[in-house]
Amino acid sequence: MANEPYLIQLARRGSSAACSELFDRYYDAMFRYCYYHVCNVELAQDLTNEVFARMVEHLDTIDESGRPLLTWLYGIAGSVIRLSLDEPHLIQLARQGDALACSRLYDRYYDAIYRYCYYYVGDAAQAQDLTSHVFVQMAQELAHFQNRDQTLLAWLYTIARKRLANFYHLNGQPIPSSLEDMLTIRPDNLNGTERHLSAENLAVALSHLAEQDRQVILLQFVEAHSCAEAARLMGQSEETFKSQPHRALAALRRVFQEYPAYAQ
Repeated sequence: MANEPYLIQLARRGSSAACSELFDRYYDAMFRYCYYHVCNVELAQDLTNEVFARMVEHLDTIDESGRPLLTWLYGIAGSVIRLSLDEPHLIQLARQGDALACSRLYDRYYDAIYRYCYYYVGDAAQAQDLTSHVFVQMAQELAHFQNRDQTLLAWLYTIARKRLANFYHLNGQPIPSSLEDMLTIRPDNLNGTERHLSAENLAVALSHLAEQDRQVILLQFVEAHSCAEAARLMGQSEETFKSQPHRALAALRRVFQEYPAYAQ
């Protein structure tokens, strides 16, 4: 087995074999380190690959006579993990034009925005196109986003609603009075009468709810976020949020009692 300083010198000269040997030598340690922090196999794999990509990019900064390469890699991994988890920091870097930070934000929220768009257009290609435009607009207007006032996901939903409204307009279709009123609730998250509602009746029932109750139902039952994540997205503590799903569903049931026709 070649010694580490020699491998580093070869890798600096562009030896793919040397880079591959360094990758094989330290991959498991980096993966375990990343997985310990993120507790997600796919994300840990992505982060580990990113660590080694940065290693290759910055080989010239390594002092092979100083600290071991593994120690240096742990430092890179720590930076990569912080970047992947810290949304305010990601936003700050993305505002400065950091492509990696933009990519992380895209990966984090793409699925939620895609599902939101797909529900309204019912076509995968159209939903993908709309979702892509949402993130292009995010990149263009991120400098104006005020993360003191709302979460990034809430802002992305706002952009998506405007894109969807424009989609309806361009296709000569009437724009729903509130796009969120049209969202259905997943049956496995509900009990009793709500399980048997048609999408149309449920949409009308939701229109009678306060905005916050609709948002709670959207996050907790449509997007199926955990209590902790939904609380974060609404800018509340988890303790404050805990009682709100029960209250929102109670409000929805009162609508059914007042308007029995909706419960058909």
